[in-house]
Amino acid sequence: MKRLVAIDGIRGIAILMVVSFHYLNVQLVNSTSTIGKIFSKATYFGWVGVDLFFVLSGFLIGTILLKNKTSKNYFSTFYIRRIVRIIPNYYLLLIIYIVINFFEVFKNDYNLTGNNVIPIWSYFLMVHNFFMAHINNLGNESIVITWSIGIEEQFYLLIPFVLYKMNSRFLPWFEV
Repeated sequence: MKRLVAIDGIRGIAILMVVSFHYLNVQLVNSTSTIGKIFSKATYFGWVGVDLFFVLSGFLIGTILLKNKTSKNYFSTFYIRRIVRIIPNYYLLLIIYIVINFFEVFKNDYNLTGNNVIPIWSYFLMVHNFFMAHINNLGNESIVITWSIGIEEQFYLLIPFVLYKMNSRFLPWFEV
């Protein structure tokens, strides 16, 4: 598949939006200075970057899957690539989180160890986002960002089967 450079640029913008929201807006939302208020307002819509990133990722993954629909190794290639790209880093994050929670010195840091209302096993199975929605609680502050990994992996689990089974006449705008 030919690389779409414009989409890389839009993905970069989406990432910058999310980072600016988390590291500028959230920090400056209660700012009393004029510059702080301006930056807070300018970065308020940064959360839209997550939605934009999901849409672009869905488009790219869907395009790749449709182009390779007739491949002999359609499923295995797709899943092996996803596992190698995501699982090692994600599991490393979870292990670091568990190690930090083990040490007594961090017990008073609520952002690192507090609010463990979501079972740790659900993070490893990447279904913690269901717990977050069910109990209306995002869980521990230090790993709350992993909700998007859960959604992404659930998408990756289902979409290859959907696209594989879908009749091409329902997707006339794709060159398959």
